[in-house]
Amino acid sequence: MTKSFLFTILVFAAYCITANAQNEINLLSFNGDTGFKHDSKSIAVKMIEDLGTKNNWKITTTADPAIFTKPNLSNFDVVIFNNNCGTDGPIFNTDEQKGIQEYIRSGGGFVGIHCAGAIWHETGEFQKWYEKLIGTKLVAHPHVQKAKLIVENNYHVCTSHLPEEWIIEDEWHRFAYNPRKNVNVLISLDENSYEGKEKM
Repeated sequence: MTKSFLFTILVFAAYCITANAQNEINLLSFNGDTGFKHDSKSIAVKMIEDLGTKNNWKITTTADPAIFTKPNLSNFDVVIFNNNCGTDGPIFNTDEQKGIQEYIRSGGGFVGIHCAGAIWHETGEFQKWYEKLIGTKLVAHPHVQKAKLIVENNYHVCTSHLPEEWIIEDEWHRFAYNPRKNVNVLISLDENSYEGKEKM
């Protein structure tokens, strides 16, 4: 498990704590996929469940996309896509896609972890909609190695505790296009700090 994954979870935790005043937060941790499976997925599942125990969050963990119906999703404050590689075909059918879209458009929370950016083969307009939801699309990555992260916004609750520069080891993803003009960037990657052709 890399430190960047830990950071992603901390961002998620901060979001939940500050954005929701309920005593108990209900989270859906979804880890279904149709392709490549990361070895860290089971560790990620356990980490989310452990955070739930620690923070009094109710966690529902599943790999079954059939849970994405309007009645089911109305029970959750946040949906987590945990390493959902869709490299070998669509993960969701049309009804499930509609359920996800209705949930987000109604104000439901969303967290995408790691290769949630590699959901590539969904049908209809859902694929384009999903890429706008996460900001861009994963294209490729070099081998796992250390690189330098730069905190661009240290006033945000998710980054205020971090140093200005942060060296960690991870799998650095290259994206189809730069989402910067449409998102609030908290941390950026110094692409001169690691080796590989797969850079922006």
